[in-house]
Amino acid sequence: MKKILAAVFLILAVAAPAHSQPADELAALKAAADQGNPSPLMEKGISYYYGEGVRQDYGQAFEIFKYLAEAGQAPAQSALGKMYDEGRGVAQDPAQAAFWLKKAAKQGFARAQFHYGLALEQGRGMTKNLTEAIKWYRKSAEQGFAMAQLYLGISYDTADGVERDPVEAAKWYRRAADQGLSDAQVNMGVVYWRGEAVEQDMVQAAKWFRRAAEQGDPQARFYLGRAYSRGDGMPRDYVESAKWFRLAAEQGHADAQYHLGVAYDRGDGVRQNQVEAVKWYTLAADQGDVDAMYNLGISYLYGEGVRQDRSRAVSLFIKAAERGEVDAQYALGELYRDGEGVPRNQAEAEKWFKMAAAQGHAEALQAMAQTH
Repeated sequence: MKKILAAVFLILAVAAPAHSQPADELAALKAAADQGNPSPLMEKGISYYYGEGVRQDYGQAFEIFKYLAEAGQAPAQSALGKMYDEGRGVAQDPAQAAFWLKKAAKQGFARAQFHYGLALEQGRGMTKNLTEAIKWYRKSAEQGFAMAQLYLGISYDTADGVERDPVEAAKWYRRAADQGLSDAQVNMGVVYWRGEAVEQDMVQAAKWFRRAAEQGDPQARFYLGRAYSRGDGMPRDYVESAKWFRLAAEQGHADAQYHLGVAYDRGDGVRQNQVEAVKWYTLAADQGDVDAMYNLGISYLYGEGVRQDRSRAVSLFIKAAERGEVDAQYALGELYRDGEGVPRNQAEAEKWFKMAAAQGHAEALQAMAQTH
């Protein structure tokens, strides 16, 4: 028994300093903060938040940020606001999030100014106020905070809280894009592609799409694939086009999935493979892409890459047609007129022909003329 007790005592004697060390370190860091050096304690809070060099502990991070925030430290107030906003280390509380973000924003902390503006725009923890949101985005953007520059650009682009101004939008997109923000780089590509605020320049558009695409942005990868497929700003290259469509498609981008399906359907840049085409059409259609619904319907109608199933084809055409897909509307008109996959129904045929004709579909207009 004495040997066992001695062993237990030895374990406790060795373990006790290890358990007390973090508390002693935090006490020392708090003392340093109280003496005007808050940075080491703030860094420790960040370490706990991200689990860098220590076990991730949101509760400990929250306590550190709260200690510094109550002492008036703007970075900690901002971090505390985000923790309340996200519900990490504390129960989610949008009102408290807004309270602390506003405190930091008023001290000129750019990150907090952006997040406070975002809370105002979305009405989280306070009444929605777009005018105030724009004010705080601008304050943050003028300090160089890239996300605020992007959002300010979007506001000018979409007339959200300000009068629409494409030139001002392009200015803020460029500032954020020059800092490497991929969403802003995509938007700069669109600016050059549209040619609204600047002279249209497909080469410049492709340049910005590539910068964002190389960072892994799925929208940019889709746009770059489309540029290669059309020869916009570069020689047409279906192999490169399929490559970028695939990268975006594998990230779940519906338009890219549809276009990759088309590439396999036609053999553009890849070996023609209708089974693969159906696979990608299906993924895009499941996300609501109407063009993919129509093409998938054609695949089922004729049994291309999949077992023929006319009722499934009709179902897909209806889903696409109800969402305004003109070719699906015309196809339904034909099927109901001819009784293919559905009972012959002239009234239904005319209904769908009329909808397609209203969108200017030439064959639907001809079909309507023949029925009258």
